[in-house]
Order: sequence, then structure tokens, then C-alpha cells
Amino acid sequence: MLRRRISAAVAAQSVEDETNLRVPRTGNLSHRYNAVLKRVLGKARGAMTMPELEAALAWLERNRLADHLHLLDGDTRYAWSARQRRSSWMPKRPGA
Repeated sequence: MLRRRISAAVAAQSVEDETNLRVPRTGNLSHRYNAVLKRVLGKARGAMTMPELEAALAWLERNRLADHLHLLDGDTRYAWSARQRRSSWMPKRPGA
């Protein structure tokens, strides 16, 4: 239940920020925001204990993920993941 609430909070922030043009519309903002949250918290939600999930939700209620996008600058793990997502969305070229 807490994981779903965290996912909903991340999605809500991404929709709000795209709607208000606070963050440029490039790629999948929810994916970026989830990566930021993982960098801030130090681990994936699937590996968190209940107290850690509660702390993550409380952090999301006090902070905006857009203010922490700098954590992805130069992050090769995120860059690789973003490239993989982009390539899976791109239509295949004829003859490729």
C-alpha cells in the first residue's frame, strides 16, 4: 500500500510539473522522478522496510523532485536506462 502511495505521489508531481511547465517536456518525467527518488533515498522501494517507505512518503510530501534533478547529472546508470527506454519507444526503421 505504501509503495502505491509513493508511486501516486511521484506521478502527481510529474503531472503537476509538466502541466505547469516547471520542467521541460523531454522524455518520461515519471521515470526521471523515480530515478531521483531512488538517488535521494539510497535504495529502490522494493528493498525498503516499512519505516523506510513511511520516511520516503513523508519526504515526498515535504519536497519537490524537480528540485533534485541535478542528482541525475552525469549518472551513467540513469543515462543508460533512459536510452533503453527511448529506443524501445522509437519505431523501427525500415531495413534496420
